[in-house]
Amino acid sequence: FENERHEKVYRVVVKCLRGLGFAGELLQERYTFNDWFLSSAPQREVCAAFGQTPLSYDSACFAVVPTSKPATPSVVANYRALGAPFALEIREDGVIPWRVGRDVESTSQFAGRIPLNAIEAAFDQRKSQWSPDDILRAKNIGLPSASRQIDFIDLGLIPALEEEISQKLHALLNEALGEAQIIYKRRTGEQPDVRRLFRVVFQLLAGRVLHDRDIPGFRNLAAAKDPTAILEKVGKYYGENLPILHDKAAQQAAFERLWSGFSFQNLSVDILAYVYENTLVDPQTRDELGIHSTPRNIARYIVNRLPFENIPRDQRLVVEPCSGHGIFLVSALKRLRDLLPASMDGQERHRYFVKMLRGFEKDAFALEVSRLCLTLADFPNHNGWKVKPADVFTSSKYERALQQARIVLCNPPFEDFSKSASQRRDGVVQKPAAVLKKVLSRLPADGLLGFVLPRNFISGKAYREIRHDLAQRFDEVEIVALPDRIFRHALLETCLLLGRVPRKGGTSVNIGFAEVKDKDRERFLSAYVVSRSDKAEKTNEQASQSLAVLPLSEIWQRLQALRRLADVADIHRGVEWQQPFDGKKYLSTIARPGFVRGVCSAEGEFFCFQRPSTMYLCAKEEWQQYKAWDLPWNESKVVMNAVRVSRGPWKIAAFVDDTDTRYTANFTCLWPKGSWTPKTLAAVLN
Repeated sequence: FENERHEKVYRVVVKCLRGLGFAGELLQERYTFNDWFLSSAPQREVCAAFGQTPLSYDSACFAVVPTSKPATPSVVANYRALGAPFALEIREDGVIPWRVGRDVESTSQFAGRIPLNAIEAAFDQRKSQWSPDDILRAKNIGLPSASRQIDFIDLGLIPALEEEISQKLHALLNEALGEAQIIYKRRTGEQPDVRRLFRVVFQLLAGRVLHDRDIPGFRNLAAAKDPTAILEKVGKYYGENLPILHDKAAQQAAFERLWSGFSFQNLSVDILAYVYENTLVDPQTRDELGIHSTPRNIARYIVNRLPFENIPRDQRLVVEPCSGHGIFLVSALKRLRDLLPASMDGQERHRYFVKMLRGFEKDAFALEVSRLCLTLADFPNHNGWKVKPADVFTSSKYERALQQARIVLCNPPFEDFSKSASQRRDGVVQKPAAVLKKVLSRLPADGLLGFVLPRNFISGKAYREIRHDLAQRFDEVEIVALPDRIFRHALLETCLLLGRVPRKGGTSVNIGFAEVKDKDRERFLSAYVVSRSDKAEKTNEQASQSLAVLPLSEIWQRLQALRRLADVADIHRGVEWQQPFDGKKYLSTIARPGFVRGVCSAEGEFFCFQRPSTMYLCAKEEWQQYKAWDLPWNESKVVMNAVRVSRGPWKIAAFVDDTDTRYTANFTCLWPKGSWTPKTLAAVLN
C-alpha cells in the first residue's frame, strides 16, 4: 500500500465483499494462480473472492487489485487467468470497478471512481448484481429462469482461459508420457503397456491436484520426491488398487515433469474432461468405444434446462449411462448443490450427492477420471461415488438404477453395433437408439431425460418408433439441432433432446425446437444463443414422423397437399461395389476392359447445372453390389449430390445428364416421370 489511506480503501472493499456473501474461505487475501495466458504460465498473487467452493477459475468472482498509479487495461488483464469477471482497482482516492475480458481489448472500466465515503453505498446499490449467486449465475449461463447482467460480463473469458489451460496441460502430459516411454524402452527394449502408463501419469496428476488443493495427507508429498509414495496415497484415497506400470525410472520421469512448474490450485474440474479425451485416450480406444466427450457447456445447458426443482429433494436421483468421465454427473452435482439449503453442512451434502448420482461406464479408465472429477467437484470430501463398471446393453444393475431414477442424462456412443453383436437381436442397429429405447422402457413415468444424439434422430427412419414413444410419454419436449464440430474428435451433426414435462393426459406433445447454424456455433457454446427457435404442437403420429419444427412452417403447411419429389421422379442411389472399397481396383483415369465412363466424386467441382468431369468405373459383375447398375443410365436423368455441398442454406446442386454416364452412391439420380422434364426438375432442385 502507498499509505494508510490506500490500505483503508482496501479494507473497506474487503469488508463490503464479505457483506455480499464472500465470507470465510470464499475470500482469499493472498491467493496464487498461474497466468495461463503467458507461455511460461508464471504465478500471480491477488486478493480473490469466490462464489462457492471448490475455489477455481470457474467460481472466481472478483480480483481486488491495489495499484500505485492508475491502472490500464493491460494491467488489469494480467488477472484474467484467475477467471473472475470483475476486478476492483484499489486507489488511494477510491475504487474503480473493471470488466475483465478475454483479452486487453475487451477489458475496460464499467464505472467511474467510487470515493472512499461512497464505497459502502455503491456496494449496497449493486448487491443484486455482485452477490456470489448472481455472478455465478451470470458466468454459468444456461439457467433458464436467470435474470443476468450479461452486458457486464465477457462470456468469452472462461472459454478463452480453458483453451489456454487445455493446450498447456495437453503439452505437459504428452511430455510426461513421452519421457516415461523413452526411459522404459531404453531400459527394457520394449514399449510399455499404454493403459498402465496412462494410469501412472493420471494418478500422478491426481496427486498433484490434491497436493495443490492442500488436501490433508498430500500437503508434504512434493518434498519426498517419491512417485511411489504419491501413487500409493492416491490409490488409498480412492480406495482402488488398479494395475499400473511399476517401472521406477519411468515413474520418476513422469513425476519430475508433472510435479514441477504449473500449480493446479485454480484448476476447474471440468478441464479434466479435456485431459481424458485428448491425452489419455488413444485413437484406437476412442474408435472402439465411440468416445466423443461432451463439451461442458452442452452438459450444463441440458442440466440447467431440466426442471430439477419440480422433483422433491430426496427423489432427484440422476443416472448417467455411458458416463465416460462423468461430465453430466459433475454438472448435475452443481445443479443439485444450487437447490440445497445453505445451512446443510459439507458432510451431509456429500452424502446427499453420493446418494443422488449414479454412473455406468464400460471403460475402466474413464471411471477413474469420473471419480476424480466428482471428488474435486465436491472438494474436499473423499470418494464413495457410485460410478460402476457396466455394459449398459446387458447390465441388470444399470436396469435397476433406471427403474429408480427421476433424471437420465446421456451422451451415448454414436456408432452402430457390429453385425455379430447380440444386442441387434431386437432389430436395433444404432447404439444411440438402443440406449434410448432401454431408458424409455425402464424409466418411471414421471422421469425426465436429457440426451445428446445424432442429428438424424430428429427425422430419421431408424428413430421413428422411439419418437412415437417419446411423444406418448412427454407433454413437453425440447430439441436443439446443432452443427458439426461441436465435439473435438467427432465431425458429427448432433442434436439435444430434453424430455422436460411428463405427460399427464392428452394426445399431443408440445415441441420447442431450436437450431444452431454453423456460423453461430461459438456463440451457442459461449452464450447459448441459437440461430432460430420455434414451437409447435404435434400429434403422436406427427411427432413419430419428425420432431423438427421447420422455419416458415405456415408456408409448409400450405404446401402440404401438393405433390412431393417422389411423385414426379424415380429416385435412386448411384452404383456401389463390394466392400471394402478399393480405389485401385474400382476406378481408373483411362479406358480399360470392363470399365464404363462415370463419376465417383465431384468434390471441389460440384456446381448447379454443371456436369463434373468423368473418369472410368469398374462394371465387372463380380464386384458389383446392389442393383443400381441395372438402372436406365442411357436415358436422360437429373443428378444431385447425396451429401450436402454447403453448410449454408444452399445444400443441393443438380444438373442434367443425357449420356450413358454412371454415377456412384455419392450421388442421387432421378428419372422424371409424367410431364416433368429433366431441365425443369433440375431447376426446381437448384
